[in-house]
Amino acid sequence: MLDFLIRKAKESDARGIVEVNSYTWFTTYKELMPDELLENRMKTIDDRVPVIAKSIMENDNIYVAIDNDKVIGIMSYGKSRN
Repeated sequence: MLDFLIRKAKESDARGIVEVNSYTWFTTYKELMPDELLENRMKTIDDRVPVIAKSIMENDNIYVAIDNDKVIGIMSYGKSRN
C-alpha cells in the first residue's frame, strides 16, 4: 500500500522540489528536447533551490507529496498565463 502525505510546501522542501522537477523533466522529455537543455537542468539544481525557496515563502500555491520525509511529488497552481 502506498502511504504518503500531501501538504503545503515549506521552505525546507525547496531542494526536494527542484530535484523532483529536474528528474521528471529528464526522464519525461528525453529524446523530445535537446540533451544539453535537460542536462543543464540537472547541473543547475543547486542554483535553483534558493529561487524555489523564495517562491514558497512568497506564494501559497505549492504542494508536495511526502514519503518518509522525502519529497516524491510536487504540484503548483496559479492564474492562467493566457
